[in-house]
Amino acid sequence: MTRIICCPILDRKAIDQHKEALQSAFAGGETIDIDCSPIEQIGMAGLQLLASAVRTGQRRNQTVRLVNVSQPAHAAFALAGMRSILLDSSAPVDGAVA
Repeated sequence: MTRIICCPILDRKAIDQHKEALQSAFAGGETIDIDCSPIEQIGMAGLQLLASAVRTGQRRNQTVRLVNVSQPAHAAFALAGMRSILLDSSAPVDGAVA
């Protein structure tokens, strides 16, 4: 299993770092856990990165889970209408709001 820890501010500036880590993790073929607990702010680029990671995992038949999702990240997922895309195939949300 590979674990990737998100930046507190997951925006366009933080994407390159996470993109490289995800590419390496996908090359390994293992389960990928993306720890979203540090996220305090997330922009559209961050949402797109996470959605792409989840969808890529589905296409490759590789498990990608968003774990320990912070309340700000969870709220952003819902506001962007991406909650089901990002969380349906992921681990339970920490402190989830139903």
